[in-house]
Amino acid sequence: FIQEVRPACVVAGSNFATALPACLAARESGVPFVYEVRGFWEITRASWDPGYEQSPTGRQELFYETSVACAADAVVTLTNPMREELIARGVAPKRITVAPNACDPETFRPLGRDVDLMRDLGLYSDVPIIGYAGSFNAYEGLDDVVRACGALKQQGLVFRLMLIGVELPDHKGAFPVTEGINQLAAEAGLDEWLIMPGLVPHDDVRRWYSLIDIAPFARKSQPVTELVSPIKPLEAMAMGKAVVVSSVRGMEDMVSHGETGQVFPSGDVVALE
Repeated sequence: FIQEVRPACVVAGSNFATALPACLAARESGVPFVYEVRGFWEITRASWDPGYEQSPTGRQELFYETSVACAADAVVTLTNPMREELIARGVAPKRITVAPNACDPETFRPLGRDVDLMRDLGLYSDVPIIGYAGSFNAYEGLDDVVRACGALKQQGLVFRLMLIGVELPDHKGAFPVTEGINQLAAEAGLDEWLIMPGLVPHDDVRRWYSLIDIAPFARKSQPVTELVSPIKPLEAMAMGKAVVVSSVRGMEDMVSHGETGQVFPSGDVVALE
């Protein structure tokens, strides 16, 4: 196909399972190869599977990822910390370009609250909503968000907490993050204030975001969060939400503290309040 179409270059995104065959095909056809490194999957897995990076499979994955990145004519990645990691792995600095995450401002634009959705949820227009949309991974710090909201309720503030998304089961078939959220909410007396709709259709995300006033992203400090940037804070900012992010390096370039949002020390629940 490459020889027939003769593209200017071949581009493949993470991880090596896609990039390695694309690199080999490009080399065979004499076409430049560009590797778009969107994450480090072995580091992400290690966030919930301690020791994975040092396991035979983890070391093999690191070898393939590094080999493909070093073999590419150019590498595109998301953040300066990711660039630094690639350089540490042996990729020539001059071949690495940082292209930060972005979202479509025409798709994610400020909207008035969706009245129909509010009615379905039994919400009142004057009640502030603290909301998160994204993956339910342990490193997202949703437990810290619930703890902070529990403290806010003790201070007499009235609001609702909306957590949109789902958690994949662990190797035991359990859902520890979701179970932890529910337990913390019960202990804080937030049961009736907690809204967890689960996974919502992508086309409906804007409707749910329209209800949110404050969007916290409380990522904990782990290798994956210090390196890789998420897209969700950008979507919330594009929709005009008050964004609060933790100080992990993967998000530090997204928000100018006190201007485009608020930054708090990662893991500091009191500061998150």
